[in-house]
Amino acid sequence: IYKLHKLYCLPVTQGKGYGKILINAVANKTIEAGKHTLDLNVNRYNNAKSFYEKMGFEVIYEEDIPIGPYWMNDFVMRKEL
Repeated sequence: IYKLHKLYCLPVTQGKGYGKILINAVANKTIEAGKHTLDLNVNRYNNAKSFYEKMGFEVIYEEDIPIGPYWMNDFVMRKEL
C-alpha cells in the first residue's frame, strides 16, 4: 500500500482538472513501483472528499489523530489500482 500524504490545489485552480492530473500521476507512479493500492487521509469536513470519491477512492475507516492539544478527524480513503 502506498500512501499519498499531501495534495493541495490553490482555490483558483480547483475545478480545472489539475487535481485529476495529479492523482493520476501518483496512481501511475504507484503502479510503476509495483503496488496496486493507494491510500490517503482527508478531513471529515473537507469538501475534497467528493473529489476523491469521483477519482475512485472509497472510505475504509475513520481516524482521529492527536496533534498537540488538537485532533485531526479524518477519513482514510483507498483506491485499488
